[in-house]
Amino acid sequence: MAFLFAKTRTMTIALAAVCLLLAPAVASAWEPGTLGPTLEMIETDGVFVPVQSGSPLPDFEPQERETISLHGVWKKQRRSVDHALSLTMRDDTTIAQIESEGEGRHLPTFDDASWSDIAIPAVDVEMPGDENASPEAYHQGVWYRKRVFIPQEWEGNVSTLKCLGANYTFDLWVNGQWVGVHEGGYTPFAFDLSDHLDYGQENIFAVRIDEPLPGIRQDAVPNWIAMDWWSYAGIIQDIFLESAPPVYMPRVNIYPRDYNGTLDVQVVVANRSGSTKNVAVSLQPFHADPTAPGYLTDPRPAAIVGDKAYLEGSTEQTIAVAANSIGVARFAVRVIAPRRWTPKVPHLYVMQTTIDADGETDRHFSQFGIRTVEREEGKLLLNGRVAFLPGMARHEEWPDSGRTATWAKIVNDLRIVRELNSLFLRTGHYPNHPYTYLAADRIGLSVYTEIPVYWFMGWNWNMQEERRIADQMFREMIFMGNNRPSILLWGTENECPFVFYRQMIEYNQRLADDFRTRIDDGRLLSQSPAADIGWQLIAKTQEPLDVAGWTTYYGVFYGDDMYEDTVDFLNDAMAANPQHPIVSTEYGIWSEADDSQAQNQIDVFEGTWSAFVEMAALDEQGNVNPNGNLSATTWFCVFNWFTKNGLPEFIAPYLQSMGLIHMDRVNRKPVAQVLADAYAPYFAFGGLGPEPDDYVDEEEPTDDDDSADDDSADDDAVDDDDAADDDSAGSDDDDDDDGCGC
Repeated sequence: MAFLFAKTRTMTIALAAVCLLLAPAVASAWEPGTLGPTLEMIETDGVFVPVQSGSPLPDFEPQERETISLHGVWKKQRRSVDHALSLTMRDDTTIAQIESEGEGRHLPTFDDASWSDIAIPAVDVEMPGDENASPEAYHQGVWYRKRVFIPQEWEGNVSTLKCLGANYTFDLWVNGQWVGVHEGGYTPFAFDLSDHLDYGQENIFAVRIDEPLPGIRQDAVPNWIAMDWWSYAGIIQDIFLESAPPVYMPRVNIYPRDYNGTLDVQVVVANRSGSTKNVAVSLQPFHADPTAPGYLTDPRPAAIVGDKAYLEGSTEQTIAVAANSIGVARFAVRVIAPRRWTPKVPHLYVMQTTIDADGETDRHFSQFGIRTVEREEGKLLLNGRVAFLPGMARHEEWPDSGRTATWAKIVNDLRIVRELNSLFLRTGHYPNHPYTYLAADRIGLSVYTEIPVYWFMGWNWNMQEERRIADQMFREMIFMGNNRPSILLWGTENECPFVFYRQMIEYNQRLADDFRTRIDDGRLLSQSPAADIGWQLIAKTQEPLDVAGWTTYYGVFYGDDMYEDTVDFLNDAMAANPQHPIVSTEYGIWSEADDSQAQNQIDVFEGTWSAFVEMAALDEQGNVNPNGNLSATTWFCVFNWFTKNGLPEFIAPYLQSMGLIHMDRVNRKPVAQVLADAYAPYFAFGGLGPEPDDYVDEEEPTDDDDSADDDSADDDAVDDDDAADDDSAGSDDDDDDDGCGC
């Protein structure tokens, strides 16, 4: 049976390669585009600030500022577009060519009355509604238009368009004027529209989307024609306008520097006014309240504010920010009596940051947790505790909406993952909707997330060395999720062939250097190569990274014995990279659409899991295993998903049936309960070993003890006279209660 599985995979790869070789016949697939990154890092006051299309990149946490939703009916028209033009540097000539190709579709006077209506956000394909048929395979261009009234009161403020995901290139015009472009379908982006809007009247928004069939453009990311998920065109995720005062905070970075509550807080202040401003900055933390009505119904951090928390160190400072520039206020503080975030007990905080510039204020709310992740002698340490985190992966997809996500759908999915006794989630093979990570924080799931660098060949590495779009995606992913305690690992690639290992080393080193010198958010770096032929060369590519991820399909795609071959490989991998904790980033097998091979899933799980238990960093009682470096495991995936983007069925079926559960989220396969039962002992104690002996032991202050506190920082967040403020929230035991609001 293993031979047949391996043969099927080999045939798929071979046929995909044939298709790839045909790509030049239909497009200039092999000529790298000149469209470069639109994100740069600018050092300001000792902090590297991400700047996108000329404006500081926001952190995309939902705020309390005034917004205008761009959800609802847009006009749309499909249209073939020039993929090469889409990936050409945007200068006046290119913009004119794109506008000429669009025949005036960007202009306010264009008549779109005959166009179809579409409710945005949405994928621009017909969805089947269940997994019994495939989505429509549409991989080309779409134009969208919408009329939006902008209040007069917004004039003089900073008006930002935020889009949480659109695939693949997104060009925007407002009132006939080109604003900017974004490349990449899985990370959020923003544009400052302050100088483009007509206030007190209707504005015309026009968007051109180009989503080539994967493989048609070998310089895109992803670019493998037989990639194992569906690529959808459209304005896929939330899109809205946000108004902020002229001096405002686009982002606040909160980085835990130890497990006793030390924080590095970086408040980015943007001054869009015409003069230098002295800006007073202050911090006030709160405990998140898991009993708050909005805890699992509202993504806003302000919706989960609970009792006041307390900081040691200065919480106020004033900085001068020059006109039309950026400043950073940096705080070195410590949370007193810290309550640490773990998957079992996901304690959270909310930081309210307030700035005042000449009497005009802005407030920013950030959800964060006290959680460290390190490696030591091959073990993964979470809050100083050895970790073994059984888990699973999830594709962001539903049969009725494709990749278009809502908070409710995300929360429902993650609650199912946790019900299966999972402590670990891989959001493969791409960054998910930002709310996924907010929800994982609250529900209690540790996360590996990654960019879609998938099955890169030598020429793909060469093109990315030139274009650096993968580098940009890596930065965008990090700056979207850098405050999320749930995220432990940033992933750089998936299953790129070993023959190009030298280019992989250079790529991983480049991303690692960028991360460690310009970001350093305290997380670890990993990747997801195959534990297949040539793995010894791939092991060399692990060296620039911190954690050795491996997809482990022994007895499925390669090898003969699930247990013995997996144990042998894990021992060999441990010897090859002895300082690297190991994560099995994938294991599993398909059931077929009718579940006729459901027993195979159980057999593969039991054979592989027995090897994992032997090599795990912890045993089922939570004792440290000195002979095991395996720190997390990932069944691929929790739900079935659509795949292959409409390629012929003789290459591969449209449905990938490796899920534990069908796409309806209801019908569970027999393996789901087998897995949940096996994971249960680790879930019961939280997947973490003994606590270190240097955890601080202290009581949290109360307002009565805090004579210096004048409550000035939190008047709009909680009632300072609430008796609950006098109750201590502190306990040094990470695992003293459930605490996730589940």
